[in-house]
Amino acid sequence: MIEQLRPDVAIIDVEMPRKDGLTIARTVKQNNWETRIIFLTLHKERDLFHAAMEAGGGAFLVKDSALAEIAVAIKTVMAGRRYVSSGIVDQFMLPQEPVPSDAGLLRDLTPAERRILKLIAEGKSSKEIGADLSIHYRTVENHRTNISRKLGIMGSNALPRFALQYKDKLTT
Repeated sequence: MIEQLRPDVAIIDVEMPRKDGLTIARTVKQNNWETRIIFLTLHKERDLFHAAMEAGGGAFLVKDSALAEIAVAIKTVMAGRRYVSSGIVDQFMLPQEPVPSDAGLLRDLTPAERRILKLIAEGKSSKEIGADLSIHYRTVENHRTNISRKLGIMGSNALPRFALQYKDKLTT
């Protein structure tokens, strides 16, 4: 839709039904379209914030932001500057929890699981990963379940967040 309409500003979520917002932002950035991206999301994780901004986001707002803050964000990105929701800034001022050792987290994964985790970090769905690796998407789903179990993470959004956080450490 952005490609066809070329709006000045697009307000998107990190997670959307057809294509995730990070992929959309990267596409806008790679094609040098003039559309400025504002992420409006429920997520307040640092790694997701950084991924969104690296992908080309001009603003990052949480969905409980006041309407006035959304208007300010639009004006700010239209002026060529970045904007971060006050709720996020306050949260980021708190000390960060220590991150477990990368080697310890990824050591138990098989090469196939690391390859799948890397593709998850790229924002690909199980069907897309299956097509890329010439395997059935249900096999990918089984790998996702095994990866989550091995890493001790739960929830549908936890695995993509983990993959984004450790994407630079994933070697196949």
